[in-house]
Amino acid sequence: MKTALSILLMLACNIAIIAQSDIRKQTICLISEIPILIESDPFIYAFDQNGNFKLGTGRIRIWNIGREQPVEFDHLVQMGKPLPIEKKKGLQMILSLDNKIIPINIKTSWHEKFLLLDTLITGRNKLTIKWKNQRNKIIQTIRFHCEPVSPIIVGIRQAKSVDSIDQIHKARQLKRINPLPEGFKSVSGNSILLDAGSHFELKLKTYSLLTDSSVLFRLSNGNENISQRWLTTGHVLTLPNLTSGLQYKLELKYAGQTLMNTYTLSIKPFWYQLWWVKMIIIIFLVVTAILMTGWYYRRKIKLISAQRQRLEEQLTTIQSQLNPHFIFNALSSIEGLVAGGQNKLANEYLSNFSMIMRETLKNADKLLISLKEEINLLEKYISIEQLRFGFKFSWQIDPSIPTEEVQVPPMLAQPLIENAVKHGAAANGTLTLSIIREENNMLIKVTNSKAVKSSKLKTAGGYGWVFTQQRLKHFSALHPQTPIEFDFVEKQNHFEATLRFINWFA
Repeated sequence: MKTALSILLMLACNIAIIAQSDIRKQTICLISEIPILIESDPFIYAFDQNGNFKLGTGRIRIWNIGREQPVEFDHLVQMGKPLPIEKKKGLQMILSLDNKIIPINIKTSWHEKFLLLDTLITGRNKLTIKWKNQRNKIIQTIRFHCEPVSPIIVGIRQAKSVDSIDQIHKARQLKRINPLPEGFKSVSGNSILLDAGSHFELKLKTYSLLTDSSVLFRLSNGNENISQRWLTTGHVLTLPNLTSGLQYKLELKYAGQTLMNTYTLSIKPFWYQLWWVKMIIIIFLVVTAILMTGWYYRRKIKLISAQRQRLEEQLTTIQSQLNPHFIFNALSSIEGLVAGGQNKLANEYLSNFSMIMRETLKNADKLLISLKEEINLLEKYISIEQLRFGFKFSWQIDPSIPTEEVQVPPMLAQPLIENAVKHGAAANGTLTLSIIREENNMLIKVTNSKAVKSSKLKTAGGYGWVFTQQRLKHFSALHPQTPIEFDFVEKQNHFEATLRFINWFA
């Protein structure tokens, strides 16, 4: 017998053995004419009443069962009744591996447990064991067919939450149900499409002799290996919390085996993760941003326009208030000429005054006029003041300034000239009006000689200068980039008032 076992081991060792740490041991007690105990490192997954076993790749051991010795096993398979001890005398055991016959003489007592066979089976090997009596009649035949298989998903069920029932217990219960249990849908192919936001239960194909602990799985996606090592599962595999919109690779195999089955699990995205939904959201956000931006700037422009209109109205109002002030001073001058018997000068004064009033009324609704028009108005005003006081006057205009193109507020320098006449030029003094360019700025300077004694001229109470300050303030608010500044300097023998037009040539 030892010789036969050695030969059988030499034949089987021609096939490579793959050592793995996940090998499981399975024991089956076969009750038949010759009771035997089958120990297998590979899984034995099927058996029929004709004595055919199907198993994976690995080592199997077959023991004779002693009558009076206890035996531990995982499965009990019964084909018939054991022969009496007396009928076992002279039995011959014949092995055949892939049709190569190896007779074995059994010399051990049938009452004891002893090893009948220890061998490897792999690939598509077929191992047959027969027992014959002395009359050459076959008493019992068992066959081991090495047909490697891998776990197959046959059904799937989706749930919103994980069942609290132990998965191994659930698998054992479902194993007894041949058709798919309630809620499971059949699966065909290796690509499975799953809805998002669910937990998944995968029902594996079951075999009569296969335990749940023999199934191993490994899960990964394109970004990470969720389970780098093989994990044990039952014939119901629960996969919770798979990320929507991703694709997973599920590998399944049986313990101790290299053959595996690979499935692609594609998790549908949520509706808000669909590309066309994202596109609609992006378009909506862009359109909303454009509309909100447009609304904001329209509102801002409207507010600025309203504010500008108010400032313009206020500026126009202030300009209109200058007219009564100017008229009062002019009438005071005419009154003085008439009282002094200077009727001819009064008539000439009145004529020039009417011309100024016409121009002033024409420009009443204008915020800006050309510098040339402003110079003409100031000349007329200075000329009527000269008729009354007889002071000396001179112009200094920078030739680089385009007087027809540059625009200024109307009669802005008039109150400065009026004050210069009142506080200096009227006392046989001199008056100089200068228009100067300094880079991007324009300056209008009114220079007058100092009065020897204070003037007793009748005026409108100094309101002209108050109105001018208000005009400058409102104009600068309307045009913050091109404000107008005022400066007054008292020097040794003259006064100098300056209007500075900032960035007027920018």
